[in-house]
Amino acid sequence: MTGVALWTQHRSHLGPAEYARLRIGQPYAQVTEHLPARSLDGPPHGAPAEPPGADECRYYRTTLLATIPVYRLCFTAGHLTDKTEVP
Repeated sequence: MTGVALWTQHRSHLGPAEYARLRIGQPYAQVTEHLPARSLDGPPHGAPAEPPGADECRYYRTTLLATIPVYRLCFTAGHLTDKTEVP
């Protein structure tokens, strides 16, 4: 089970260098080609509200072993409109 858990966590991990390269305004297709295979199922407990008007927000692990903080990426009209580290 430990191996499965680590594999799953790895597939939702977005490294800090990759996160830093993402720019507000980038097209969805450009952003998603650099993202991990999976995002988390939703925001962590106690996460702040998603930005108003966002069409979709995705959450990714910042580290392999911890559940928080996470990176939140939000998209509106086909572009990255918000990137936030959620504690």
